[in-house]
Amino acid sequence: SWSLSQAGGERRALAFLHATDAAVGLVADAAEALGVAPNLINAWQRALPGADAIGLALRDDLKSIRLYTQYWDAVAARVRAGQDAPAPLYAGFKSLPDGSTRIDTYTCWPGAPRSEFMPEIEGACLEFGANPENLAVAFAPLTPEACIFTRTETEARTSWLATVRRADLSPATVARALAGVTTRLDDGDEIANALAARPLLHIAGGTDAVKGRFLTLYTETDAEDLADFIQA
Repeated sequence: SWSLSQAGGERRALAFLHATDAAVGLVADAAEALGVAPNLINAWQRALPGADAIGLALRDDLKSIRLYTQYWDAVAARVRAGQDAPAPLYAGFKSLPDGSTRIDTYTCWPGAPRSEFMPEIEGACLEFGANPENLAVAFAPLTPEACIFTRTETEARTSWLATVRRADLSPATVARALAGVTTRLDDGDEIANALAARPLLHIAGGTDAVKGRFLTLYTETDAEDLADFIQA
């Protein structure tokens, strides 16, 4: 993923795993080895009950490490039971570049209509240079049924995250829509090539106390590319 802001770009890798005891142990050990504060690791471990997946994200300079929990099964069960009120879907336990830590809750809005998520997606992409006509074409297949939409509201962050992988958006069309974004960046060729070759999984934006206004793009990757990222 690439998080773009006025402060520059961040290149990150994010791995999600099923929340098995073995995976939890591996992620906790990795976080400790990477210098994550013990109190943040402990807070992440206390949030594990009810989680069906966990995540570990690394910035390429290792100055930002993030631990995640996911509660998809719990949210899906609530929706099947007819309860479509907003509910926590992810929690992020973040070790930030300045040495501080932060915990963000991502609240899911099940079945959010396009009028809820498309203005956010369009506004953020246009702010960073996307073409409006191409953007409308690229995201036309994104329906309420295919978009998993969350919001995060804290003093340090007001943001949204849309999981779009279910919409099976055309990589070539997405890359064309965001060409105006990537051509302005030093590592824009890498981002453009990834967008053109791999499915877009998530897109996020908003205002962060550290980064200011931001746009984050997440593409699918594989174990080989993840290994190359870590070794680099």
